[in-house]
Amino acid sequence: MKFLRFLKAAAVCCFLTALTVQAAEKKPMNVLFIAIDDLNDWTGMLKGNPQAKTPHMDRLAAKGMLFTNAHCAAPACGPSRSAIMSGIRPSTSGNYINKSSFIHNPILNNSVLLPEFFQQNGYYVAGAGKLFHGYHFNEEVKGRGFDEYFPSKTQDLPSFEGLKFASKLPMGGWGRQADWGPCHPDVTLDDHPDGITANWAKEKLLGGELQDPFFLGAGIFEPHLPNYAPQEYFDRFPL
Repeated sequence: MKFLRFLKAAAVCCFLTALTVQAAEKKPMNVLFIAIDDLNDWTGMLKGNPQAKTPHMDRLAAKGMLFTNAHCAAPACGPSRSAIMSGIRPSTSGNYINKSSFIHNPILNNSVLLPEFFQQNGYYVAGAGKLFHGYHFNEEVKGRGFDEYFPSKTQDLPSFEGLKFASKLPMGGWGRQADWGPCHPDVTLDDHPDGITANWAKEKLLGGELQDPFFLGAGIFEPHLPNYAPQEYFDRFPL
């Protein structure tokens, strides 16, 4: 009799465990989406440029699955981002240049964008920085697919205008589009647009404000030109 009671208890435990596992499997996972502009293979884990020092990304890659055979959908930023965010390649959409806003492209405009897909599946969608190519954040589009965006749904990037510099720029010779140089010694990473974006995303991620499930996107502008950073980051790479 004791053995039968034991078998019944064991069966109940197994059943409850199975239900718990099943419930856990059905619970949607939160998503952190980080986009870094013009990064290429300039990372330690991809070994494309051994002089690159990316310890934080290397640690993140070591904890997950690293894809080493990824290919860009288009050579230009705007079409590439449109392809990633819509799942539609440029040869289908006809979107090949940066000045072509997806909102004026009938194929892309009628597609379900990545943030919209998560919204439609019950996610709270928040983002900051350069995830699309700027044209997604204006009075016409207003950050379509996002419940919340920083700095706002009509401005995707914190401004570079407030940065101070130690010397007169540009140093790159091609004007601001190809400019680079260290900021004034008073400027810290927290003052930099990418630092502002990263800190906002960190506070959202760790602050407990986001309701589960959530999709949190953080778009980092550099190493896209212009390359402005505190002096300490230039000191790590003797020129």
